[in-house]
Amino acid sequence: MIDFSEGSKNLVEFTLKLASKLNAKLDFIFQIAGMVSALADQSFKNQIHKLEIEEAIEKIKNLTKNRIYNRELIIASSKYIPSILDDLKSNNFTD
Repeated sequence: MIDFSEGSKNLVEFTLKLASKLNAKLDFIFQIAGMVSALADQSFKNQIHKLEIEEAIEKIKNLTKNRIYNRELIIASSKYIPSILDDLKSNNFTD
């Protein structure tokens, strides 16, 4: 999970190196704020969410120095993070 704080750059660098050594797949997850006025229509809300998602994806690409080529490895959503993690679990997942 990425929050783009000061330590994110070092954390991403460490994680990429560790994943490489372990031959592991990484998913970068970011929860967008998704804060839009309650009076806004659905089209405007969707547009704001889309912009927030694209901005988060670009920030993640910058943090990883464009070493993440597969868009499927980057998840930016307004969805609650534990729900995202539940969706990612496979049937043979052990916590």
